[in-house]
Amino acid sequence: MTTEKKPGKVFALIPEVMKSIGAVGKDGFNQNQKYPFRKIDTLLGKLQPALIEHGLLLIPRVLSSELSRPKSVHILLMVEYTVLAIEDGSSFVVVVAGEGADSLDKAANKAMTAAFKLLCFQLFCIPTDAADDPETTRPPDATPPPAKPALSAAPGTATSDQVKAILDHVEAKGVKMEPVFKWAEGQFSKAGLRDAKMGQVADLSEQQAAITMEKWGIKPCSK
Repeated sequence: MTTEKKPGKVFALIPEVMKSIGAVGKDGFNQNQKYPFRKIDTLLGKLQPALIEHGLLLIPRVLSSELSRPKSVHILLMVEYTVLAIEDGSSFVVVVAGEGADSLDKAANKAMTAAFKLLCFQLFCIPTDAADDPETTRPPDATPPPAKPALSAAPGTATSDQVKAILDHVEAKGVKMEPVFKWAEGQFSKAGLRDAKMGQVADLSEQQAAITMEKWGIKPCSK
């Protein structure tokens, strides 16, 4: 007679911990790079009671580290976490990476924090309390992208005839826009020309458009 080995309790505890944690919102905000994030203290406030309630341990062990010092101390850690159920001692292992940079002595702390957050968010599938996907939305306080100018003439922009003439020339000759604007930038301020592409010819002033047309031998549109 053979006995079938039952899986340890550790796997059954994962969904129980998930239910106890719930969502963790993005209550932190990075002022330098303008994005919201989930603070470690907020995560621990939800996680610690759940781990205690269900008898689960997360035991870290650093497997490797890579240290570099360009302008500040930068460290990459590979961290192994043993997920262990106290009741029966069953466990499994998860390996995650963590990166941290600091001008003083906090790089390793930041790397360990990053590794721990990654482990928890992935292992317990912790959602945010936001309804929108961060990949498709912008942070609320982030600087919005500059609006693209319309092709119709406006004070200080190329006329509609100039716009049409330049676009017709580019399309007919297969010329890339970059050389046109590179030359124009050498003669005028870069304001309005930084992101100039085919659909943004109206960024040129009327004078800039006229000289660009002359430089490239573009004739005005016939009436």
